[in-house]
Amino acid sequence: MKKSSSFQLSASWWRAEGPECLGSGKDLEKALAAYEAAQKQLDKSPDAKALDAVERQLDEIDALARKLVGEAEKLLKSPPKDPKKAKFDADEVQFTIDALKKAGKLTDAARQSAQKLAEAEADEDESDDEEDKSVLGDEKAYRAYLTRLLKMAAKDTMFYAIALAKKPGESRMLLHRTRSGKSLAATLRKQTDLKKIAFGECVADADDPTTLQMLIEGTPVSGLGRSTERLFHAFKPQPFKKVVLFAGGEVIEDAIDPDDLPDEYQAIKAELYPALSAAVRQPVHFKDEIVEKMGLADKAANAKDFAEGIRLYEELRELLENPPPAPTQPTQTSARTPLQSNEDKLLAFNERLKALMPQLKSVAGTPAGDAARLKLSEGGVFARKQDFDTANALLDEAEQLLKSAPVGDTPQDAPKVDASAAFNERLKALLPRIKDAAGRPGGEDARLKASEAGVFARKQDFDQAHALLDEVEQLLAAPVEPPAPETRQRTDAGVEITERLKGLMPRLKELAGTPQGDELRLMLSEAGVFARKKEFDQAGALLDRAEQLLAGESIATPEESKTTAPTGEVDPDELRQRWDAARKDLSVAVERSIGQLEALARVLLATEDQNLQWVAEEGISQVAGLLRAGLSDVERATSKSPATLAERAGPAVAGFRRQLNDARVKACDDNEFGVTVAVASTVGGALTALESVLDSLATA
Repeated sequence: MKKSSSFQLSASWWRAEGPECLGSGKDLEKALAAYEAAQKQLDKSPDAKALDAVERQLDEIDALARKLVGEAEKLLKSPPKDPKKAKFDADEVQFTIDALKKAGKLTDAARQSAQKLAEAEADEDESDDEEDKSVLGDEKAYRAYLTRLLKMAAKDTMFYAIALAKKPGESRMLLHRTRSGKSLAATLRKQTDLKKIAFGECVADADDPTTLQMLIEGTPVSGLGRSTERLFHAFKPQPFKKVVLFAGGEVIEDAIDPDDLPDEYQAIKAELYPALSAAVRQPVHFKDEIVEKMGLADKAANAKDFAEGIRLYEELRELLENPPPAPTQPTQTSARTPLQSNEDKLLAFNERLKALMPQLKSVAGTPAGDAARLKLSEGGVFARKQDFDTANALLDEAEQLLKSAPVGDTPQDAPKVDASAAFNERLKALLPRIKDAAGRPGGEDARLKASEAGVFARKQDFDQAHALLDEVEQLLAAPVEPPAPETRQRTDAGVEITERLKGLMPRLKELAGTPQGDELRLMLSEAGVFARKKEFDQAGALLDRAEQLLAGESIATPEESKTTAPTGEVDPDELRQRWDAARKDLSVAVERSIGQLEALARVLLATEDQNLQWVAEEGISQVAGLLRAGLSDVERATSKSPATLAERAGPAVAGFRRQLNDARVKACDDNEFGVTVAVASTVGGALTALESVLDSLATA
């Protein structure tokens, strides 16, 4: 160590300056590295646990510094026989002793700094708790609080927690820039009597500033999206009108527990009825549509189909907020037979749309072409809503734009522009349409091709990138398919499942708190999930098993029905231990993979490429979300029966493996930035071990 060197709380400093002849030097280097990691965690989350970790490492550094001083002084008194071989230099050792003796002053200062940081955070949390407590019970103060914090969310990512009540105005949402959603949820539990609480992060939709994207941590709460929107309406005006829910990096439906449907229906009806009643009394051109939908909603509620009633009232909300344009007189090009059925109108619309596509392609990239493409896209939206007058009027406007496009107004005659900027502008214009296409045929293909186009653009292969965007446009502009003939059959099956669920509810309440009741609740919940996915056969099979359970009959699972006697003497406890061990290995594999993804994200954030920075901030977090969601699904699969455990865990494990085939996972594993990422092999290996245990469970 040099004469001028002074002690530093840095592992790299000791690695560079510390003499190699001191045997305990490696221990000090490890302690310094551990301190740096603990201090980094304290800076990120200054809580009591992080402070304790920092103080423990500082104590370890003090002890090792004293130990090294004694070791160095002993070495000076009895130098090695071969100083060169032992890498011993008396002056260097003496300078090291001088530096180590001053370590205590530096560690004391570090302790004081860490304690002040933790105390300041504790004071801030206490202040935040007091503010939350003061506004939660005061409606006027809460309105001002909610408006102020949502305006902040419109500009930056915020943590949130929301407690749901039956009445919209009684729900309460807390937001904060730095306090975690879990901490905010704890405040709501302490300050309110509300039990249904969700938390996570939220941010404004980049394409629609009136939509709030809510990223959910943990299990989604029934009716979260609707309840949040109603809270905003109850305290309007607010910067957000709609909510989109995310879990595991993917958009999810706002599912409602069957038990909550009646209350949800009454809540939305009570919320919208005054405005709807007032609209009916006015000379509005869509009065008849309001009356018709309200009547259908009441009819659905009387038939106990509350989900349909809620859907109709959601359509009525959209009608009030975005009234349709007043009907216009049909033009010569858009004259239509008033007696046509909706299916005939849809087929006629699709024929017109198909005929316009070659003209649109011929002027692609021009102002007239872009405007016409937008009109065609809007026309498709109205056609899916069966508003064919508006849809065809938009096609009329698109036709006029295409006819008026000058011959010279083509991409070849346009002035040259920066290739990267032109690609980014085109991709940006397509993103809202890609989002709108989610969930319908071609939507997922369009999203993947747009992502692939971005990869080619980063490689400066703009011809291939634009060719892929051409395919995206073709997928987005594809004609809307007419309704499938089996739709009514599926609807009838859904009504039957709903009726059967309703009939089992009284028995479920009677058995509440009993093992049989818990098993029954799980079956009905799973049946509800399959019903919402339109998988009515699976839902019906689960209801059959539920009815057998209530009748006291022996319930045979698909695996159990294959044999009536055990095929081998396998201890169920041993199998469960193997399952728990394999599941823990999967958790470790997921965390290791997420660590690799975070390393890749740091590299991408260090670039000046906005596309790569977006991938780091959004894309990689979505992949990490996929992994966490898959792990959560596997961990939720539990049962005392090995065969039942296999039945429940099998779909979760299979679904997790399918997620590993996601294009985003492959893009991270095959990255070109020198960062080792092996999500597919790391997590896939752990899943293989789980599948092996599953096979044993299924045959136990």
